[in-house]
Amino acid sequence: MALNEFDDRDIEPLNTAEFIAEGVTVFNIPTRFASDSREWRPYTETITGFSFFPVIRFDNYTKLNGSNNSLIKAGQFGSLGENLWRDLKVGTYFASRDVTEKLSIFGGALIGFGSRPANGVNDFFKPSRIVDLDRDLFLIAEHRGLPFIKRSWSPTVAVEFYNLKRNVKDGLRIEEFPCTACLPDTTSANIRYDIWQADVYFRSKLNRWSLLELGVGYSPYRVATDGFFSRELQQFIPGSTAEYFKGTTFSASWYGELIEPTRHYDIAPVGLRGQFSYRYQPGRLLEEYEINDGILSPVYNTTKNHSLELKGLMGFSLGGHKTAMITTRAFTYLNNPQDYFYLDYAGGLLGLRSYPFFAVGGTRTVFTRVSYITPIYESIYRQVGPYTIDKIFAHLFIETGNGWGGPLNIGDNLKTGIGGELRVALNGYYLFPLKFFVSGSYGLNKFDVNLSDDFITGSGSNRVTYGREFLLYFGLTFDFNLL
Repeated sequence: MALNEFDDRDIEPLNTAEFIAEGVTVFNIPTRFASDSREWRPYTETITGFSFFPVIRFDNYTKLNGSNNSLIKAGQFGSLGENLWRDLKVGTYFASRDVTEKLSIFGGALIGFGSRPANGVNDFFKPSRIVDLDRDLFLIAEHRGLPFIKRSWSPTVAVEFYNLKRNVKDGLRIEEFPCTACLPDTTSANIRYDIWQADVYFRSKLNRWSLLELGVGYSPYRVATDGFFSRELQQFIPGSTAEYFKGTTFSASWYGELIEPTRHYDIAPVGLRGQFSYRYQPGRLLEEYEINDGILSPVYNTTKNHSLELKGLMGFSLGGHKTAMITTRAFTYLNNPQDYFYLDYAGGLLGLRSYPFFAVGGTRTVFTRVSYITPIYESIYRQVGPYTIDKIFAHLFIETGNGWGGPLNIGDNLKTGIGGELRVALNGYYLFPLKFFVSGSYGLNKFDVNLSDDFITGSGSNRVTYGREFLLYFGLTFDFNLL
């Protein structure tokens, strides 16, 4: 019998008002091969259990014994092992959500157990040492819609917390005069940066393809110094902790997206995506230390920064699931801060990949990437343990950009590079979309950057050369939008 000819006159509507008042109602519906009993109750927020994802990461930012590539070529595998142990981080990501996806929680904790020396097993597990280890902590909680605003534009509220700790060997250098007739000498001490950040965002849909975001963030950064012996004062200077930076950031951003909902929009988008942001950040930054009466005293510099940022993506279909894509980003300060701390850096994985992160920067930066994306394997559907491999694409690109203004002084000419990337889309545990990538790039321009004495380099020189070297990136993320 056709469904539209079924006689349903014996079915009566449920009295929802009565059910809600009673909380839980049990009723019967005749059912073949199963129980007739049914239970009805109003929905209450139901949170899934926490899922944990172990993480092992090598950050490779200290280069304790020099470049890893140089150590491998020289056969110095003991020194290479020290480098890897120093920069190793282990930990876990965790996630939970409401079954209706109104509430979601995502966080992580990574610890660098080799970031501080230990004298024996007891010292390795000493609480005071563990507290001072390098660490990356974060927690993000989002709630879709305010309960007292029952409208389509009711904002999603996001609360985010971040904490990073970094140990820097000989990170503090103080000029001293050991005697009246002596030349100035430099005394070094180890330091630790402890960076905290808390953000609150309100995101409200303007229409089907755009939204407005308002945010406020608070960033207290602290620096701790180990004790050292002063040859000028002929006494031990105890360690101290001071505020390195404290700032409040107010932001307003517009996001727009007109991406065609194609089979491969997650890996090779076709359409438009854009973001325009304004930020105001009043804050104060530690400029230097002075020794007053045998105590290290911080000296601060206060600034009020205004900045604008524009991001854009445009994808074109070339037929046969092949895509051309243009990615661009521009940034500028409306004032003119001159400290390295405030510079906008446009290199690295999220910018000009053919140059390291700190190679390209300034108070004004811009970069553009032209990409060609083509499928290698589609509709794989191959399961490996809890992971299902979906598709593999190739990404070839050429890019150019530069930074102007500020103390970096990298020249006015554009920096150009080329590269390729392998993109793999997969799913984990039938729920989480995962994206794996391996990217290689080569900078076609070679240039030198002369850094101030405040910087610590692996070679000990203040001059760093960038460009004309092969850079390799790989990683696992939840979305290719950042890439």
